[in-house]
Amino acid sequence: MDFDEEILRLLGNDLKSCREYLRQVSSAMRKGEVSKYPIFVAYDEDVDLGVPIIHKAELDLNWNFSASHLEDFVNRNIVLQHKIEDFKKAYRDPSHFMCIFLVSEDNGHFVFIPFEQREQIAPNSHPELN
Repeated sequence: MDFDEEILRLLGNDLKSCREYLRQVSSAMRKGEVSKYPIFVAYDEDVDLGVPIIHKAELDLNWNFSASHLEDFVNRNIVLQHKIEDFKKAYRDPSHFMCIFLVSEDNGHFVFIPFEQREQIAPNSHPELN
């Protein structure tokens, strides 16, 4: 499934403000051995997933962000047991890429976006992991 370009543009705009903070959270999760697979949840409507870390109203953003990880996604059956290895193969180096589970209109999609700021977001979508 293709992502709506407007959704990606809005996400890209938000990341201009919080990209470095997400990098720090990812690093802390890995160094603290919370998980080798941090996942950030970006959502516009409330979802009960992960720990809220960025509230859109406080920073005038389009998306809220929560911090989670693969193990939580498996426990909640978002990543199914038989898809764990597929997820790990698709997962990008977390020191260079953020894994974002983008929740929009009751759908969720994984995208991997470089921490290094780029002009245009070209995420690697993996809907088959759901």
